[in-house]
Amino acid sequence: MGYHLAFSKPFQLKPRVCQISLTPSLHFCTSIPTPAPAEDPVSPNPETTASPGPKPDPKTETPNVAQEKQFQRIPRAKQQHRSPEKLEDIICRMMANRDWTTRLQNSIRALVPEFDHSLVYNVLHGARKPDHALQFFRWVERAGLIQHDRETHMKIIQILGTCSMLNHARCIVLEDMPKKGFELDEDMFVVLIDSYGKAGIVQESVKMFSKMKELGVQRSVKSYDTLFKVIVRKGRYMMAKRFFNKMLDEGIGPTRHTYNVLIWGFFLSMRLRTAVRFFEDMKVRGISPDVVTYNTMINGYYRLKRMEDAEKMFVEMKAKDIAPTVISYTTMIKGYFEVDRINDGLRLLEEMKSFGIKPNNVTYTTLLPGLCDAGKMTETRGILKEMAMRRIAPKDNTIFLKLLNSHCKAVDLKAAVDVLDAMIKLSIPTEAGTLWYLDREFL
Repeated sequence: MGYHLAFSKPFQLKPRVCQISLTPSLHFCTSIPTPAPAEDPVSPNPETTASPGPKPDPKTETPNVAQEKQFQRIPRAKQQHRSPEKLEDIICRMMANRDWTTRLQNSIRALVPEFDHSLVYNVLHGARKPDHALQFFRWVERAGLIQHDRETHMKIIQILGTCSMLNHARCIVLEDMPKKGFELDEDMFVVLIDSYGKAGIVQESVKMFSKMKELGVQRSVKSYDTLFKVIVRKGRYMMAKRFFNKMLDEGIGPTRHTYNVLIWGFFLSMRLRTAVRFFEDMKVRGISPDVVTYNTMINGYYRLKRMEDAEKMFVEMKAKDIAPTVISYTTMIKGYFEVDRINDGLRLLEEMKSFGIKPNNVTYTTLLPGLCDAGKMTETRGILKEMAMRRIAPKDNTIFLKLLNSHCKAVDLKAAVDVLDAMIKLSIPTEAGTLWYLDREFL
């Protein structure tokens, strides 16, 4: 049944009477609570004014009343004030949101009454753009606001080196600082040598190292170790050997870290004999190998598929009371899987857990594909369940597709569903191709 308005008769609205209280009720948020009135002059229901009922039970209050009490405004005196933002954070935010202009410079100058080295250092440390950090560094000195010290120079050199702005960093070290009368030290050249090496410019690293002697900067094992790491990373093992002999001629003794870097580099260049010779040489010099040294040797033997020698290093390591780490066990497991010694790898996995060493994502990334290739799907399901419970995702997401493929070949739908559940728990996206693959195999 529909309702219709008759337009032949004028539509009349019924007036609605609203009760308005003439008593002013002004409330201010103060620390002194305002006393409640004895009687409410306006009652929402006329029937309740005639016969007031009992007071409502707080346990049976309606949700609306409870919600109103929950969201009552807190007086100003009880509000917790937020800690003020630091001055350097404000400057860094201004520099990140605006271009470097004269207007920005004036804004910073009006904000800071007096610059000091601590403020400048913190601004450089918190700057989000390296070019703005460099412009700020130059501006505060040219404007006469401050004279940089050694720490602020070192900070800008590190920033520029990390961001591969190497020409600016080099000019500051070789040109600006000598003009200001600063004495150059080894740490500044170490940053330049390492930065040029990470940029792949080995020649410049060697030039910076040679420049130290020209400028009278004392070289120690720290600068040699930095140069060794740059050289061997590029596979220049012969140059590393020449500089090692030069270091000995200068009377600078190698450290354990020196040997660790060189052995790692020699294995990287597949120079097994040289690596073993340096490993024995460090023992002759009275330098005891540590866990990093043994891990490097084990990893090198694994890369060359010489698991017998890796086992000897592993046994020697434990015989000298050097506790293996998760890296040691993972490398050994990876090596066993490479030569199809799956049971030995699983035995080491149980030994690792018995010593309280938990597998990491690299361990799981090694175990799952190897077990799939070996057809040990029961062990795979247990490791996958453990990985999902610990919320550790593998480094390579294609492992899950390999697991699905293996379970589909074994016609194990429940195991395939468990793989999808683990992907969901680990927040790994299930692509459309994965679901299509399951439909093709089982439907």
